Amino acid sequence: MRIPFLARLRRFGRDQRGIAAVEFAVLASALTIALLGGTELSRYTLMHQKMDRVSASVSNMVAQSSTMKSTDFDNMWAAAKQMARPFEIDGVKGKVIISFIVAESDTSYRITWQRTGVGTISNGSQIGSEGGLASMPPGVTMKQGDTIVAVEVYALYEAFVFPELIGTSIVYHRSFDQPRLTDLITVE
Repeated sequence: MRIPFLARLRRFGRDQRGIAAVEFAVLASALTIALLGGTELSRYTLMHQKMDRVSASVSNMVAQSSTMKSTDFDNMWAAAKQMARPFEIDGVKGKVIISFIVAESDTSYRITWQRTGVGTISNGSQIGSEGGLASMPPGVTMKQGDTIVAVEVYALYEAFVFPELIGTSIVYHRSFDQPRLTDLITVE
């Protein structure tokens, strides 16, 4: 006995077996993408927090010095690499720039010395170069004779989950501190 085609089609439409598996298959892919996207966003946020911490900590350490020697800079670079973990900022993946700025007048600031370390990423200082005038961000002002330590940190962010979709970007943070022990921090 043959069941007519339309009757079989109606019976197929009323059949509820296996519908949960189909719904789960549709939702599982969307949930997986959301989970992986949340993981990527968490890594990106963590990197920003780490680089902000690196710039603030290095700036604070330099501001507590009266004289900076080559071994002091080596220690700063080593500390910066440790604070940035689990992210790498050495090699071509990052850079730390320390600048010492003196206010020649209330509106003119000069970078008296500058040191670069940790990594070799191609980005340069956004504040300026040694011997040149400093370009301070809005809100950072000084009076004639004031001094300030500026630390800039660059890090290359490479997407972990969807590298082809998200790509890479440069994370940049900077911090400023006034010297604590003396007005002028010298370099030997």
